[in-house]
Amino acid sequence: MFDKSGWQVVGRPPQIGRRKKEYYAELDKQYGPGNWDFVWLSGTGSNGELATWKSYLEMCALYEESYRDHFRNHPWLFEELLREAKEVYDNALSNVESGTNYKHQEADATHIQDIAIRNIVKHMGRVFYGDELIQIKGSSKHPLGRCLSPGFVPFKFPESIILVDGHLPNFIGKIPWYLAYSVESYYQGNRILIVKC
Repeated sequence: MFDKSGWQVVGRPPQIGRRKKEYYAELDKQYGPGNWDFVWLSGTGSNGELATWKSYLEMCALYEESYRDHFRNHPWLFEELLREAKEVYDNALSNVESGTNYKHQEADATHIQDIAIRNIVKHMGRVFYGDELIQIKGSSKHPLGRCLSPGFVPFKFPESIILVDGHLPNFIGKIPWYLAYSVESYYQGNRILIVKC
């Protein structure tokens, strides 16, 4: 759990995507390097509000747990992925360099689902034995890559996902590319920007 002391909430960041370097530079300029961070709200307190702050790695663990549950519920998907893929990636072929390390983010946009899948494969003592490099994304050309997109995989703790008037907060008045209660809806909707006080 992220220690809240010495930090205050500024608000919700926009969907960042490939603007990561530019957006981070803006935050460094506005608040100073090391004086800002992202956390994810999670868990319901006694008064019904989301009480816990999760760090990036804690959020990644929930992401991975959701994928693990999805594979448990759909074992044929897991077996088919192992059979067809030689490796997986999200937004750049270089994503495979990250291996099982969530902090190794070499691309312009953050990628998590490929790392989560690699961790699950490793923890289960399995290996990819296919011959395709499969993109895990809604726009993937491979059907397995599309159906394993974080926009479609259900989040394990849907009650923790923040909705505002029944909508995901970053997309009020817009249609998001991901489903409500998906892993991506947790990542985007529960992420908040905090700064040192």
